[in-house]
Order: sequence, then structure tokens, then C-alpha cells
Amino acid sequence: MIYLPEKCLRNEKGCKPLAQIESDYEGHFVKRSFVCCGLSDVETREVKEDRFRLCWYNKDVDEIGDYSETDLKDTLSVIAQALSIDQHIKENKLL
Repeated sequence: MIYLPEKCLRNEKGCKPLAQIESDYEGHFVKRSFVCCGLSDVETREVKEDRFRLCWYNKDVDEIGDYSETDLKDTLSVIAQALSIDQHIKENKLL
């Protein structure tokens, strides 16, 4: 069984959430931060093929973007490569 989030963390009606991570952080007061991804309603996006809505929210960032499957795969590829290279730098004390 696959468990989907119950609701959009932004409370938007135009997005069906698929995955999300939410946390609280301390500042002058407790605030939340999250990253989430869902399927956007076609009427809510500018490009028909950009069906995935990716949101970032924290004390410094408040972003919503619509992306294609290729966009998300390319993003994952770049992040994975950066993490791999960083690990090699740390292990080999290159920087």
C-alpha cells in the first residue's frame, strides 16, 4: 500500500500531494519548513507538460515551481553527482 499525504502543505486546491517532508525550526519563534512534490491541476500551470509541482519553504525561501518528469530527473542527477563528488573530496581531503 502507498500512503499519500493527506493535504497540500500550502493548502492549495490545485495540487495533489505525492511526497513531503515538514519540520519545525527555532528562531525568534517556532516556524515550519518543508519540501513537497505533487501533481498540479493542468489549469494551474503555464506549461502543460510540467505536471509536477515542487515547493520549498523555510525562513529564507518560499518557492513554487512546476516541472516535467525530465526536469525532476535532471535535478536528481545533478544533486546525486554533487553529493558523490563532495564525498570523494571529504574522503580524499581534496579541499
